[in-house]
Amino acid sequence: LSGLADMIVAPLTINNERAQYIEFSKPFKYQGLTILVKKEIPRSTLGSFMQPFQSTLWLLVGLSVHVVAVMLYLLDRFSPFGRFKVNSEEEEEDALTLSSAMWFSWGVLLNSGIGEGAPRSFSARILGMVWAGFAMIIVASYTANLAAFLVLDRPEERITGINDPRLRNPSDKFIYATVKQSSVDIYFRRQVELSTMYRHMEKHNYESAAEAIQAVRDNKLHAFIWDSAVLEFEASQKCDLVTTGELFFRSGFGIGM
Repeated sequence: LSGLADMIVAPLTINNERAQYIEFSKPFKYQGLTILVKKEIPRSTLGSFMQPFQSTLWLLVGLSVHVVAVMLYLLDRFSPFGRFKVNSEEEEEDALTLSSAMWFSWGVLLNSGIGEGAPRSFSARILGMVWAGFAMIIVASYTANLAAFLVLDRPEERITGINDPRLRNPSDKFIYATVKQSSVDIYFRRQVELSTMYRHMEKHNYESAAEAIQAVRDNKLHAFIWDSAVLEFEASQKCDLVTTGELFFRSGFGIGM
């Protein structure tokens, strides 16, 4: 425009606004707009079953199992049914040993059966009932919390394209942008059906594509809308980036004169 150059050889998008001031050659490359996002890194689910409870609570539950088992053994052993039992082979087989008490304690908690060894004294049975009630509450709380954690840990779905609800109905929790005063910015500005998107993007647009791409990598920007040729190249060079959705606003690059 200032007469300092005769030709612009660059990836210059052909549009009506620029055609009012300069002439374009025939397009040497056709392309469109696409969306660049950061690739989701899958999180390990090996320890997901531990998430409902904190480590302190897991430790206390494990400790409680062993304490209850010892208490059951002592109450049953020093009760009239255990201390003054007749020493016969049949009675010895039915006696609640420490290992049987441990199996009973774990069986009640895990609902896996208590086996043949069960408390016989009144006091030990009362303790067993209390432990069963505690185990029922713990298991119910664990199941409810696990279901909630599995729902929350579900990976967020990738943007499907320009008609994705997160783009069409923008919120402050999801930020997307393009480059200020670029052909993409002009495209969104003049499209009435995209006015809501444009008002959201206008507050977050960047000075250059390089800054916006780096912002996506730094998790400062959730999505960057730009020329497909540029973004596909960046995604091929950087493993943490990926383009998503179908191309829209197809146009061409031309030489400006």
